[in-house]
Amino acid sequence: MVKAKTVKMSPAVSALVCAACALCTELLSLYIQPGLFRQTLYDIVTRPALIPLNLLPVAVFTVIGYFAFGSVFWGAAPAALVFPLLSYVNLLKIEGREDAFVPADIGLIREALSSAQGYSLNLHLWLLIIIILYAAAIVILGFFIKSARPRLLIRAASVVCVLAAFLLSVKPIYGSKKLFDSFPVSDMYNIPYMFNTLGFNYCFLHNFNLYPIDKPEGYDRAQAESFLEEYEKEGEIPSFKPNVIFVMGEAFSDITNGDAFEYESAEQNPIWRFNELVNSPRAVSGHIAVSNVGAGTANTEFDIMTGTPTNMISDMTTSAFRVIHKKTPSVANLFENAGYNRFFMHPGDSWFYNRSSVYSYFGVTDQVFSEAFDPEKDKKGNLISDAAFLREIKSDIERRRGVPQFMYTVTLQNHLTYNYGKYGYEPALPPVKTELSDRAREYLSVYCEGVRDTADAVYELAQYLDGVDEPTLLVFFGDHLPNLGEDFLTYRELGCEIGKTGSVAERLSAYETPFVIYANNSFCQSRDFEKDAAKLGIDGKTISDIYLGAAVCELIGFDGVDPYIDFLNDARRVLPAFNEKDDIYVQPDGSVLDNAADKQREILKKLDILQYYRLTE
Repeated sequence: MVKAKTVKMSPAVSALVCAACALCTELLSLYIQPGLFRQTLYDIVTRPALIPLNLLPVAVFTVIGYFAFGSVFWGAAPAALVFPLLSYVNLLKIEGREDAFVPADIGLIREALSSAQGYSLNLHLWLLIIIILYAAAIVILGFFIKSARPRLLIRAASVVCVLAAFLLSVKPIYGSKKLFDSFPVSDMYNIPYMFNTLGFNYCFLHNFNLYPIDKPEGYDRAQAESFLEEYEKEGEIPSFKPNVIFVMGEAFSDITNGDAFEYESAEQNPIWRFNELVNSPRAVSGHIAVSNVGAGTANTEFDIMTGTPTNMISDMTTSAFRVIHKKTPSVANLFENAGYNRFFMHPGDSWFYNRSSVYSYFGVTDQVFSEAFDPEKDKKGNLISDAAFLREIKSDIERRRGVPQFMYTVTLQNHLTYNYGKYGYEPALPPVKTELSDRAREYLSVYCEGVRDTADAVYELAQYLDGVDEPTLLVFFGDHLPNLGEDFLTYRELGCEIGKTGSVAERLSAYETPFVIYANNSFCQSRDFEKDAAKLGIDGKTISDIYLGAAVCELIGFDGVDPYIDFLNDARRVLPAFNEKDDIYVQPDGSVLDNAADKQREILKKLDILQYYRLTE
């Protein structure tokens, strides 16, 4: 047998090859990132400090591998596999969710795999093949080219020293907000864009601090408590305790009520049954301004349950539920103190967005998830249907009769993506006045199929509640607008004045979803609903989602029970809706400005301080 010839490198050559392997691995990682490779290189090279910030993690683990295995190539192979794979996962997440891959996502791997089943992702399998072949080639080279091999003791000490030095650098260097902010980008709130511009490795490590709760400048606990004392007033939980049922419709919107549609009869509108509820004398309706566009279901849940806005938690926070790690004040706590059963239902898995734990921290221990549904019979398309949701919530209400209920429930069927494969057929397109592209027609027809089912389900739920002899309020709303194509594709083709650029009113429209508060017959026999609803001053108005829970509390007479709830109800009348990140401020008269008045600034300051106090203290 002829033995294969091997080559042994000198220490100097071994060091150079080690550096070359790290550089090649980093270039491959950058190549995998979304966007043009040459643009990515330009963005990094023109800001030289980004070069070591992105290269260092790869170099460190390549060097550690070398000392651990005593071989440059075998030591470089793990880094050659791991870093490109992380970049690959980032690519898929940005394309599928318009959100970058961050360290916190590693603990949510099951959620990611389950969520991916509902998307029509381009898996870019050729990239996976390149990554595997690249790592394999490096391993093979290790059989034929030997490295300088220091003594074991030196190698072990080197591993410890290099790793320790790197770990000590993570917080002061990679975690430095000042350093991160020194690299200006055109859209600092677009996390995927920042990752693409500044480099995945640097942003990934920086985002170990992605979910902090930013302390307001000059924060003082005593000041926060004094703010609450301003709203302390005598009050007690009333004897009237109606059931309160929140239903959040996945991506529910009223875009089909727009001028772009022309109907020969009201029933042609996919949401005509929702409109029937809105027009009822036993309903008050309007729009809520949520924190996100096209996604962010859990953020709307956070906003409504806590009465605090996701967008105020931190400059970098993209998922509010990820800051919840302990008992947190919520609307549910008020109902808990009033003797209510607190119930949450979502036809997804309990670990999705860590909901089971989060709602427990909110004081909601009675929870129902996907196990209540038949994974085959209860689906429409690839998700649990709204019809199955309706059946389950009616069953839940029946099982819990006799004790006042606070329920927060979430539908799932109309989650994206909106392509024909979602249901396996091509739904009918509502009549539109304008010609749509094939892609826009597909998105709109599939979306409307789902929104019709949601409208039908909530209408049937309202009809069912009218037959219940317990006073009950039904609070229905959408969590965010649907994502109907890149850069608001379908909206633009419909002529909708919706977008993240343009006038302040157009920017606000991108965050608006409809809500309706419907009182059943028994409620109206016990209370003068129309009179109490008129006092709220929200009918036909747009309010921030953080006010919705407090408005419901006011409607049922929970005044003077919780100073924070009373603060929100006062704040709503001064600053009905806002989004500081997009410079959106709704005035009491309904006008929309890009600047807040002095009294509104005071509200925002108090809200910022009280949010930090409630989430941390």
